[in-house]
Amino acid sequence: MKKKSNIIFLYISLILICNTSIGYAQNQADGDKRFKKALKGMSGAYSKMYENAVLVQPDNPKTCKAESLIDVVDKKDLKISSSRLISGLIGMAGSLYPPNNYLLTGDYDKGEFLSQEDRAMNAASISSSFEEFITNFTGLNIADITASRLHPELGNKEVKDIDLLRRYYGSASSFIGGDWVEIESENMAEYGENSEFNVDLSPTKYVGNDDGKCAFYSKSKIRLKKYDYPMVIWEIRTEVFVDCVCKEEDNNSKVKKGVFVYSSIVKGLFTSTKETFEQPKNPIITIKSLECCPDKKEEPPKADLNEDAGINDLMPDQTIGFGAGVGFAQDFEETTFCFSAEYLYQINSNDEKGLYVGAEASYGNTSFGDFSSSDFRGGPKIQYNFSGVPSGETQFVAGIMANYAFGSNDNNGFKDDFTGIIACVYGGVNIRISEDWSIGGQFPIFIYESFTFKPEFGEDFEIDGTSLFINKNNPLKIVIRRRL
Repeated sequence: MKKKSNIIFLYISLILICNTSIGYAQNQADGDKRFKKALKGMSGAYSKMYENAVLVQPDNPKTCKAESLIDVVDKKDLKISSSRLISGLIGMAGSLYPPNNYLLTGDYDKGEFLSQEDRAMNAASISSSFEEFITNFTGLNIADITASRLHPELGNKEVKDIDLLRRYYGSASSFIGGDWVEIESENMAEYGENSEFNVDLSPTKYVGNDDGKCAFYSKSKIRLKKYDYPMVIWEIRTEVFVDCVCKEEDNNSKVKKGVFVYSSIVKGLFTSTKETFEQPKNPIITIKSLECCPDKKEEPPKADLNEDAGINDLMPDQTIGFGAGVGFAQDFEETTFCFSAEYLYQINSNDEKGLYVGAEASYGNTSFGDFSSSDFRGGPKIQYNFSGVPSGETQFVAGIMANYAFGSNDNNGFKDDFTGIIACVYGGVNIRISEDWSIGGQFPIFIYESFTFKPEFGEDFEIDGTSLFINKNNPLKIVIRRRL
């Protein structure tokens, strides 16, 4: 009790000496009584918040419960020390309560208010600009405030009244408007600066339980949510950080670490003679993070050295491929070579059946005696891969593609150009040889072609037709694919 009285006396002395008081009464006895009441109300608001808070959280997908995280901490250990509450009161009042040397006591009328300080606090709460504040506090315009005086705290330098009033309004409006004010605590550097709430009420705590299994630290904070003189609304909050050691015998229903937050709204009064804190309204607990212990470790089965692990990604999401093909006609005397490139993208998510869309481009050349032909083709394709063996590494392929083609023929010195469209149904195989590489074969099943020829001499003509299986214009191709 003696220690608490000394703290209170030091607080009152500091207020009177520095002339930044909360506005407690003129004598120390009245100030002591008022301070104790404010301190008790503030401490009680936090205690009731801890006692009555209700857990609010979405569905918890974790294997450990949010209640288990909260139960790690005894609510009694969250109690805020008197010294930190004093710092909180000083921090709040120092921003909101006007010292006499800002108000130029006696020079401006208090109006209908109890004191000149109350009129200033009311003016700060209802004014959206410094000009409005001057009018609401003094009844004058800024241009009418022309006096100046010697300021004892600045070595008796001459200071303009308007500058003193501007200093007070800047402090009060920033506090009411939500700017954050910090009070340093001994562990602030270790755990980071308080950048969310305006007053840090408690130093960081780090308390272990009896067996040393869990530990926690907490931060209690308060901010001014709304001020409508003389009514004030505070937002109070305590953030709790929990860190536990998972033992080998623990399973995933035990808490490893997490963060939860008590929060509430508190109404009260703030005037030149009174600061009150009512009971917190609808206090809640929210879970910011929760991590569970891993499940019990089990001896992994010994791997069979003779067992082939196989390929994990049987149907890659994307592939790029390059191919080469050959076709024959006229008793193998007419030969076609082609080279192609393709890109495929899987549009379903299935490890056994892959549906791909993509594109293919190719160059082909045909020769027979004095005749030669070359063409370029390109267009979209759709390909379906499905497992052909239990391992899934050998896959059957079915697909369709459409190409636009252009090229030229050279028949013993006579040239003609051509363009056309080709639609093809094809089949084949795709063999996965590693996680990244595949090799496949592709052959045509049904082909429709429509070409327009522009001879060097004579009129244009068209040829349409269909064919089955491998021919000179649609050869068998070998494709090597790489997973992207």
